[in-house]
Amino acid sequence: MARIAFSTVACPDWTLDRVAQIALDAGYSGVELRSMGRGGTEFVCDPGLTAPGKVRRLTIHKGVEVAGVASGVHYDTPVFPPVIGHVFPHKFASIESTKEFVDIASEIGAPFVRVFPFGARAKRGCKALRRLVVGRLVLAADAARHSGVRLLLENGGAYPTAEEVASLVDEVGSPNLSVCYALAAAHEAGEDVAKGVRTLGGRLRMARVKDLRAGEPRPLGQGDQPCEDFVRAANAAASTQWIVFEWDKAWVPGLADASEALPEAARTLIGWMRAANGHASTDDARAAVAV
Repeated sequence: MARIAFSTVACPDWTLDRVAQIALDAGYSGVELRSMGRGGTEFVCDPGLTAPGKVRRLTIHKGVEVAGVASGVHYDTPVFPPVIGHVFPHKFASIESTKEFVDIASEIGAPFVRVFPFGARAKRGCKALRRLVVGRLVLAADAARHSGVRLLLENGGAYPTAEEVASLVDEVGSPNLSVCYALAAAHEAGEDVAKGVRTLGGRLRMARVKDLRAGEPRPLGQGDQPCEDFVRAANAAASTQWIVFEWDKAWVPGLADASEALPEAARTLIGWMRAANGHASTDDARAAVAV
């Protein structure tokens, strides 16, 4: 059975202490820490801003795990100029960024760093883009070797479905690379997400869930995304370690405060997971968690 976590994209202005306390109080087992790298200032709770020992002590004291470090690293930036650009250092900028986030994760004891392939949706099936992304992913995965950290490649951009992201992971062929499966990208691409979970099989380590209505974030179960089906499928997959709730407060400032959204989402997730495991109906399970 997977455990639940939330992304700190929900609470960019919270301290790590508050993040851990809310997670504990709401019933989350972990948090995914969004990071902008060393010296980033957008998130008060960015692990790149805090001494690693403090992060470790805090999570141990609160009993809340760091499910992973979320980065914005992607591997699709074209080489420019097309020929001579291959000798310039910026060709390896995404690899250096990967190393930085792997170091941050390793220092705080986080098992995963989340990364992206990207490429515009219009470039689905583009062979040149695939060669570029795969070549860089090989180097990125190698950068995680011996670190105790695994990269999680999230579906999106030119690779929105489980089948497409799985094919990248298979071509790279590294034990340091697995998959984070995001509901929103897969559903937008028309994928049956329960089938997508089965397609990923043992490649799947993390599932990311958020609800939307007409593209705007909504509480779980109140939008047009197949959230419950997705959560049930991901929870049933033996390799899934974390189901991470996303509330995009950092990107959509007008959203309800995370102090309201996170406990409600935890009750919903736990209810769906308990019901799927035959412990109780969804409504009964949610009521029990709320007591």
